[in-house]
Amino acid sequence: MKKRITRDQLSEITEEQQKILAIKWSPEVGDYIVDLLNNDPKEYFVTNAENISKPHLKNVPLLTIGQMIEILQDSGMQIFLDGTHWYDNDICDKLWDEVKRVVAEKK
Repeated sequence: MKKRITRDQLSEITEEQQKILAIKWSPEVGDYIVDLLNNDPKEYFVTNAENISKPHLKNVPLLTIGQMIEILQDSGMQIFLDGTHWYDNDICDKLWDEVKRVVAEKK
């Protein structure tokens, strides 16, 4: 089961939207991030959340399913299950589609 978005999915939103996402994110140990200051951004594993200060606009998270749900709820959205059958990657990808919509509206 897919548990977080990919670096490729992160590139689906603009740099401005990535900054909005970075501001909404609360770093936690175990998160994966992409350092946008590198010409070839690599994924990093957060081992000490205190080392990531806010605003951490150079670090953009590869959000987990739970983090995406929190962002959507903090934006006033409610999530309902409608009895639809989901495949493994569908949940993560559908949540990401909604998060993209939320950060696009925050311009």
